[in-house]
Amino acid sequence: MHSKEKAEKCVESAMAISQSKESTMTCGMMILESLSRIESRKEDVKRMTSNPDLEKQHLHEQFEEEMKNKGLKRKKQEEIAVKNAEKIVVDRIEGRAKLEGWDTEKHVHGGEGGIDLKLKKKKNNRLVVIEAKGERKSVGSVKGRVERALGQIIMDMNNEEAGKEYAYCVAFPCTQAFERCRIPIRPRQQLKLKIIFVECCSGLLKVVSPNAEGTGDAIDLSSFDELFPVV
Repeated sequence: MHSKEKAEKCVESAMAISQSKESTMTCGMMILESLSRIESRKEDVKRMTSNPDLEKQHLHEQFEEEMKNKGLKRKKQEEIAVKNAEKIVVDRIEGRAKLEGWDTEKHVHGGEGGIDLKLKKKKNNRLVVIEAKGERKSVGSVKGRVERALGQIIMDMNNEEAGKEYAYCVAFPCTQAFERCRIPIRPRQQLKLKIIFVECCSGLLKVVSPNAEGTGDAIDLSSFDELFPVV
């Protein structure tokens, strides 16, 4: 073997030994870290065992943390459920309106917190403003959601544009909970407010006029043009 080849072999051997040493050192450090964590955990257990009050405090903190996480998870699930319920109502109305040739716009004036849906017809300058609320399976006040819808409609009335004809509506799923939560006739007359009930499965729409006595007087809405003239 030539001296050059011998030299190259020596270099390769040295590098292999070096890499092996580095690998061994890395593994050794990982083992030491694991042992350190185990010893630390043993010390924690030993302290809690020797001090019952400390153990109770630790268990209490764990319990509170678990309950907090469960509460946040449940709240998030409820928010998703409500959003999806409102989305169904809005989607049913929007789909029907598009078939009738209306232009639609969602979440107007304020992003997710704005009015849920606006329908526009340029040829006659008509505009329907709709605020929707959905069913919530968990505990909650339907009355509070209806009142919130009314408040959002009233606030949006400040955004009216000159030369356009407006119809204001609140929309709810056609359920017993919402049908029982009646909006008094006087504010409906003053606001010229209409109530739209949506059959979420069939997509059927019913409307309660401002002068109707209650939800029992709801009639089928065959066209959004029937919301005009506003009386």
